[in-house]
Amino acid sequence: MNSTNHNQEEVAVIGSNARANGQLETPGLLIVEGEFVGSIRCPQLLITKGGRVAGSVEVQELEVWGDVSGFLRVQRMICRKASRIGGCVLVKNIALEPGALMEGFLTFQRIEDERDERKESGEHQPGFLPKESQGPD
Repeated sequence: MNSTNHNQEEVAVIGSNARANGQLETPGLLIVEGEFVGSIRCPQLLITKGGRVAGSVEVQELEVWGDVSGFLRVQRMICRKASRIGGCVLVKNIALEPGALMEGFLTFQRIEDERDERKESGEHQPGFLPKESQGPD
């Protein structure tokens, strides 16, 4: 996740000395350096080292350097080595660096249309190996 691709107005920040709670929705990147308790809904969330989020999180991309706990629904998640994740995580894609701590449940979301996914991966038949052609009997 690269915050330099965002205009200043598309970035919301909860500073390192801030403690906030409630319901937060933003159309761009949210950076949490302090503490937030409640629900977050946004396209991208970055929790920095020292940042803490507890509650319900629904985002497309999540990068965690700090702590997050609660119910997380995420499309793509990166857990850095200093991160601590707790609770229930529903995710499509996840990367865990060595040293990341995860306590709770991790569930992978089902791909809505498996036929489209097979086309992208080049898989056209069930199974790992293509069927071998049989010679005439």
